[in-house]
Amino acid sequence: MTTLSRDTVGDFSKLTDEITHFLLFWLLLLGCLHPAGSLVWFAVCVCVSL
Repeated sequence: MTTLSRDTVGDFSKLTDEITHFLLFWLLLLGCLHPAGSLVWFAVCVCVSL
């Protein structure tokens, strides 16, 4: 039972890591394309560093 829950937690954290990388990729892309994107990117960097 414990091994099953541990695997589930591992899969969940792996999934959240993939989602985070996906969102960061799109934010970076938007930051390059959108005029105000650099401000958004700066805000994201500030939020991540906090």
